[in-house]
Amino acid sequence: MENPTPLPSISGEERHCIDAPPAYRRTRPRWWFSRLPLTLYGYASSEVLRVFLLAVLAVSLVYTTVAAYQIVRSGIQLGFFWPLLLRTFAYPLAFSIPVALLFGTTLVVSRMTGDLEVKAMQTHGIPPLHVFCPVVGLGFVLTLLSFHLNGWVVPELHYEKRNLQKYILKQLENLGSGVNRTLMLPDGEGSLWVGSYRGTEMRRVRVDLYPNKQSNFLHAIREHLPNRLPSQVTIFASEGKIEIRPDKNSVVLHLHAVEVLIPQTVKGGTVSNDVFHHKFAVTDNIMIPLAFSHKSRGTKDRKNPKLLRYIGELEHRARELPRDGDAAIEFSALTNSREQREERKALTLQKVARASTEFHRRLAITLSCLTFPFVGVSVSLLLHRFSRLVPFFVANLVVMGIFYPLLVVGIVLGEHGIVPMLSLALPNLALLAVGVFLTRKVVEA
Repeated sequence: MENPTPLPSISGEERHCIDAPPAYRRTRPRWWFSRLPLTLYGYASSEVLRVFLLAVLAVSLVYTTVAAYQIVRSGIQLGFFWPLLLRTFAYPLAFSIPVALLFGTTLVVSRMTGDLEVKAMQTHGIPPLHVFCPVVGLGFVLTLLSFHLNGWVVPELHYEKRNLQKYILKQLENLGSGVNRTLMLPDGEGSLWVGSYRGTEMRRVRVDLYPNKQSNFLHAIREHLPNRLPSQVTIFASEGKIEIRPDKNSVVLHLHAVEVLIPQTVKGGTVSNDVFHHKFAVTDNIMIPLAFSHKSRGTKDRKNPKLLRYIGELEHRARELPRDGDAAIEFSALTNSREQREERKALTLQKVARASTEFHRRLAITLSCLTFPFVGVSVSLLLHRFSRLVPFFVANLVVMGIFYPLLVVGIVLGEHGIVPMLSLALPNLALLAVGVFLTRKVVEA
């Protein structure tokens, strides 16, 4: 008879784990992960991500189409604007990411409850709270993406949209020949319509100006206009020529045989907006400069690091302003009065409040990628008895009705210097409170 195979020896530590009561046995680090329904997490995340991408694509396409229409209507050809227009496709992502994530969460969770997938999870011992895990994980990833977009990409796009002079100049240099062309003037001063053109030579020119914009046109034709100007002035010229300065920052428009039309309201007319045009003929040739002034970066045009540095500089400047009783007040009094110093300090503090409000507004929109789906999952699980679209509409109404009104209130309070950090945290704190309350209802159900 052959000897049986000896059993493997058991060390003292392993023997202690086997003999020990279950409550005192050592658990391996992988034990906790083995109990998680990772397949469920992957399934729910992929479904939410699919709807999310479709919603983001739809919003970006609609926004880009509207922007392209406005650009063409203003007179800039898409051929000159394509580089910025393609980048504009990412501009609406700042506000569409949290909304699209809310859409995807509510639609997917509502479908899972309607198809009894959540009931199947409960039958296999998986509580409904596991539905939150993949959604919150996806929201955390999108929060990082939204933080980068709001803090770095969107400010740069906003700055490029405010400085369109290079696209306008490029268009003026490559007019070619044609008829019935409309061009926009720099800084929103008005529009230039040309009946026919060949290169820089133009025929039948019409210029619509807005004097409240302090247009450069007014300085050249001021002597031919009345003292009080209406909201719009129209200039006709039989011939014209565009001259681009070598510095590429200004354009000179030469007009010949000019007529200026100024609308005036008709008193006692049958219609309240009846007007007649007062015509002024200008026999001399008019040379009108158009300055394409380069705009400096504003609060919304600064990236996060530069915005924080700008806030620090403003706060330091506000602290350095002399006050009554300071030693530096004697020197400052030679040049500035007390009222001027107080006005400068108030203006500096106002800039600090606006810059801080802008920074915390970006953070509020970024963190909404976590609070939006948190409320959406809770509402979808609670309203599982109804149709699939009821949780979708209810969750969106709750989130939109709480977050965006509080965001507007927070911006107003922050710009008035009322603790921008707390004022802009109110929208997400309110949604977090609602989400916690609804989650407790889900657990108790």
